Amino acid sequence: MNPVVGTTRRARIGLLSPSIWSGGAERWMLNLVRFCDPLRIEWTLCYLTHPWYDPGMLTALSAALPVCREGLRYERGSWRSQPEIEGLRELSARSDVVLAWGYTFNFNRLVDRRETRLVNVAHNFRTDLGRFVSDWHHLAAVSRECAASFGKYRDRVKVIENGIDLNRSFPIRGRAAMRADWGCEDGDLLIGFVGRLAEVKNCLALARAVKGLGERARLVCYGEQVPEEAYIPFQMKEIAGAERLIFREPVEDVGSVLNALDVFLLPSYSEGFSMSLLEAWAAGLPVVATRVGSLPRLEEQYGRLVTPIEPEDSAEALAAAIRKAIAGGAEMTGRAREMVLASYHVARMAEEWTDYLVAVAEGRAAPAGAAP
Repeated sequence: MNPVVGTTRRARIGLLSPSIWSGGAERWMLNLVRFCDPLRIEWTLCYLTHPWYDPGMLTALSAALPVCREGLRYERGSWRSQPEIEGLRELSARSDVVLAWGYTFNFNRLVDRRETRLVNVAHNFRTDLGRFVSDWHHLAAVSRECAASFGKYRDRVKVIENGIDLNRSFPIRGRAAMRADWGCEDGDLLIGFVGRLAEVKNCLALARAVKGLGERARLVCYGEQVPEEAYIPFQMKEIAGAERLIFREPVEDVGSVLNALDVFLLPSYSEGFSMSLLEAWAAGLPVVATRVGSLPRLEEQYGRLVTPIEPEDSAEALAAAIRKAIAGGAEMTGRAREMVLASYHVARMAEEWTDYLVAVAEGRAAPAGAAP
């Protein structure tokens, strides 16, 4: 491998991803290629190992760098044959560093260590990632809590906490126009959720909350359905009634969605460092959430940021928490917004990732197996 030390060329960084849905890890990838310093980093390509993707997110990412699968490249809205793309060998050959996430098997068979350095990034709280790490891997995480996923290597993990593109949290369309598009009236109580309709997100609690709030309550969900869990929307409709649930595909204009809501509800069983939570805070929206992931630590540092709930709370308990958040959460909402605007924005995150990736490319960052 040819190190970058002593040269003026940019560090060549590739991405290895199992999916390009519209989730937090994929949004993190898109933010990196858009905001990391282009004078110091050259993005080579993103290699997708599974055919799982959201068309909008895939189009956005492919506008910033080539997105490939084995023998295929995504161009102008479709996959096109490109035989010269030789899969992972191509990724290794083009990149000084491969930035990967979402894999729970040995990385040694993914990238050739003689050609490139590998950074394995934890976005959730899996406790078994350490079993799949080789000593030559570099390890990173999007929160201090996620670093624990690497087990015995946890003290050798580079932590760079998530940050959001603040522009996404500011509205383009007006509140009245958005509510009209949803078929809702001004007096309706709108609860919002942005994320995958998956069991880990505890979507049935969303439906219970709407049921407990009465006839004028509506749930607005923006996110993709997980093919293996396609039954979830049907279960939600059985609980709350189909007429009170509004399902939409992911959109870039999240700010207009958030601005038209009355409260944001995140009842997840588990979170890493939720992008949608940061966006709701930046939009100044009251938040009701389970205290999972990084939230307890943030509240220790900044004070109360959400109205707390438990994952299995009843419809009545969820409704009470939502009413409390709307009626008396102004101070808490303001504190959360100031925290995100000051410390959890994409500019800070991209600067830290730029410094770290260049250090890895130049051999200045020690791999997990190096002596501490």
